[in-house]
This record gives sequence, structure tokens and C-alpha cells, in this order.
Amino acid sequence: MPADHHDNLSANRGNAFGFWFFRTLLRGAGLKPTAAMVWFITFFYALADRQARKRTLSYLRRRFPDAGPVGRFLHTWRLFTAQGQALVLARHLASPKPDIAFLEENRQAMAELLGRQDKGAIIVTSHFGCWQAAMAALAGFNRKINLLVQTDNRIDVEKLMAVPSHRALFHQIVASHAPGGGLLECLQALQNREIVCIMGDRAAGTTTVSADFLGAPANFPISPWTLAARSGCPAIVFLIAFRIADRQLLFHFSNPILPAANPNHKLTPADVKPEVEKYAAELEHMAKRFPYQMFRFEDDG
Repeated sequence: MPADHHDNLSANRGNAFGFWFFRTLLRGAGLKPTAAMVWFITFFYALADRQARKRTLSYLRRRFPDAGPVGRFLHTWRLFTAQGQALVLARHLASPKPDIAFLEENRQAMAELLGRQDKGAIIVTSHFGCWQAAMAALAGFNRKINLLVQTDNRIDVEKLMAVPSHRALFHQIVASHAPGGGLLECLQALQNREIVCIMGDRAAGTTTVSADFLGAPANFPISPWTLAARSGCPAIVFLIAFRIADRQLLFHFSNPILPAANPNHKLTPADVKPEVEKYAAELEHMAKRFPYQMFRFEDDG
């Protein structure tokens, strides 16, 4: 799914040996010891990687406005740790017996939407929690899923690593390789009554609109919502949190969102701003519940 035009924090950090080490530890020691080891690695990044710390400031200042230097360092460390643990968990989900409980909030809304074979639908997710596990949840609905993605600099961070046995259900639309940034192909998929999964949190150099997020304006891409308006297909916000200590994944689904904008007119950012605000409210709700699983690292000024 799309990344922003800046480097994602996971894109240039780590090396082949590091990924091999954690894969090997995961196979030998299991999930919890491997997740615990992440704390030691991320302490170094929180201490020494000035660029990475800078990238987190916009979010941490919103979420923890009263934190001083020491507090902010601890928040940064916990944030980096959660990001590393999310990758470990995604890799663990691909094991034969992952022994992870799936908890679902408002699943009925998603089930009703994806159960309609006569209509396409849009799943709007985010770089939140174990977002790679979205594929595991969507595979259970047995519908063709089109993923609008950006290529990663790190081949180790693979989009479908959590669902290697369900690859036939997923079609990747690479934004940088497709006309119109992949949106034309997404629209065609929706017209074919298929599912489109797209990120809604990072701008990726596209048109954005401002919405309130944790008490200050933040810029979010309009592409998921213009797709919904153009196609007449509803969208659902889907966010995935995790609790490694409890071996749990929490799937949070919003109610369906269908833009009221007239699809026959040229759409402007203002036309879909109400829907972006609903999305931002869902993201804020989860960021308050799981503050260290929010991986939207953009400077909104």
C-alpha cells in the first residue's frame, strides 16, 4: 500500500543480517521472546537515529503534548519498538500455527459490505498497528482484493508476508507503474465488482485535504474518497491493533462511508472533506487507545 514520498522509517533501517536474525529467532524461540528482543534494537535507533526521531515529532507532539525531553525519548522508543514488533508479528502470522486470537469490532458492517457480490467496495486502512495483517482478515471473505501499493526499498518488508498461502486472492497495483497512479485501474476493479484496498494516511505526493487529528490540522489524501464518489462504492475504514502479551489482533471496522459528492461533476478536495474527517476520527480513536501503534510520520507543518 502506498507509502509517502519520503522514506518510511522501515525502508532504509536494518540490514539483511538483521532480518535473517529475527526470522531465525522467531522460528526458534517464538513470538514473545523475539518481540522482547526488539526493545534492545530499537533503543539504539531511538538514541542514535536523529532523522528517525525527527520524523516522529509531529505525531508525538500531538499525542503527548506535555512530554519533556526524557518523556519524549521514552515515547519514541516505545513507538519504534511497536513498529518493529508489528513486522515480527506479521512474519509470525505466516507460520503454520501462529496461535493468534482475532478479535473483531463491528465486523457485521464489513461482512455485509463484502458479502454483496453485486457491488465493489473500498477498504481504507492505515500504517497502524500490524497493518500487514489486514490481508489475513480480508482473505477470509474470499473476494478478489486489489491492493494499491508502492514498491518498498526494503525487499525484506513484503506486502503479503502475512498471507503467503492466499496470494491468488490478491492483485497488486503498483502506483508508480500504472497510469494515473493506479487509480484508473482501481476504478475499473470497482466497476468489475471487486474489492480495492488503499492506504488513507500518507499523502504520497497526491492531493490532500486537511482534517482535525488529535487537536490540530493534518493532511490526508483524498484518493480513497474520490474513488468512492466516482464509483458509487462504499468504503470502510479498517485498522488493526495488536497485543503481543495476549497474543491478540484487534480488527476495528468503521461503518460504511459513501461520499455525498456528485460523481458527475469534477470533484474537489472540499467535496470529500466530510469523508476524510470521518476517516481521521476513526484513526484518532484508535491512536488514543493504542498510542504507540500509530505509524503516520508526516510533518503537517
